[in-house]
Amino acid sequence: MAEPLDRADLLRDLAAGDHQCTARSKRTGKRCQLPAMLGSNVCRSHGGAAPQTREKAKRRLEQAADVLVQRLLQFALDGQVADNVALQAIRDALDRAGMAVRQGVDVGVALKPWEQIMADVADVATITRAESLARRGLPVIDADIVPIDPPESRADVDAPMRTPADAPDAPTAATATPTRQLEPLDDATADAGQANRANAARQAKAKRVSVSHSRRSPRPQG
Repeated sequence: MAEPLDRADLLRDLAAGDHQCTARSKRTGKRCQLPAMLGSNVCRSHGGAAPQTREKAKRRLEQAADVLVQRLLQFALDGQVADNVALQAIRDALDRAGMAVRQGVDVGVALKPWEQIMADVADVATITRAESLARRGLPVIDADIVPIDPPESRADVDAPMRTPADAPDAPTAATATPTRQLEPLDDATADAGQANRANAARQAKAKRVSVSHSRRSPRPQG
């Protein structure tokens, strides 16, 4: 296992441009000019993104992190450094150990807007009409509860309304005013035929009367 890097080596390796890719070109044999990926010694084009390379780079970064934490502890425990530097080093060391100071905002237990709306709707739905009138300052009107009569039977509802003129022996049965009530096809055909015959009889009678008047009228003398 490789020895942990010290602070100077770490800063030198992570400096931009100083940590050059160690791979060489197959065509020219020259060293690659691209910087290596963080924690690795090759660039992305030469396998820096490969799973095994990324795993090795991760181990190197963990080793470097341990070195940095040790250095932070030295700053925190050294009495020769400034107080602000020691305080920042303590905070960073605690953050590394997973004991960082929690940063958050405590809020009260208040209803959200939609919860407030639902609460208002539920409140309105649970009060009675008398309570609603009382809240608005309106008088409460007392009313008696009247039982509703049971509905009529279906046969009584569906039965057509009949008048005395609808009786077969009624003298005005043939001249009764037709209604818009639906009737069977046979009855409708019979009624239409009867109406046509009555209309034809009236037209024939009117024609005979017209001819009779024309015969009785005197001819003009020349």
